Amino acid sequence: MDNFRILILRGLIFASLEMGLAAPAASAEPAESQVVDSTTGTPIAGAIVLARYGADGQWHEAETDGAGAFMVDRPAGVAADDVFVAVYKYGYTLWNNQSVLRFDVPIRPGVIFSPPAERQDKSLPARIRLEPFPANGNWGVHAWFLKLFAEGDGKPHLRPKFARAIEREIGEAERKRDAYCRRTPSECQ
Repeated sequence: MDNFRILILRGLIFASLEMGLAAPAASAEPAESQVVDSTTGTPIAGAIVLARYGADGQWHEAETDGAGAFMVDRPAGVAADDVFVAVYKYGYTLWNNQSVLRFDVPIRPGVIFSPPAERQDKSLPARIRLEPFPANGNWGVHAWFLKLFAEGDGKPHLRPKFARAIEREIGEAERKRDAYCRRTPSECQ
């Protein structure tokens, strides 16, 4: 992917992180939801949840419990809808409440993909349905987005659970890319 497209995608992601500063709310009820498998409805335990509130700009992390539930404290004075939330679990597609990310494009290094589509409703749903990662999904693009969420602002230490959670997938994506490039070197130049 050329540098121009990378810059545009980074801008889209981080613009979505900065969007929507709403009027402050009087109470500070936490952001809470349940994470389930989109095909079976089964709760997903151990998913990592990132939340960033517009007013303080700080990252908050949580992990889903055995029922797939999570709760992230909201700072006082921040509106309930003024939150960016991302959810990740190995084997599933990264989800966030600002945009729809698609990874069902051909598996090839350098494949250009459609930019994320903005969600119409950015509120936090009562149930977040994680999609199992598609069998033919582009693991390289998914790994790139995961790294962007973890390291894109140069502050991965603010998201240690998320950074640890993606290590396995990043390593696998790098091994798959290397194996692909050994088989088809002309595609990787």
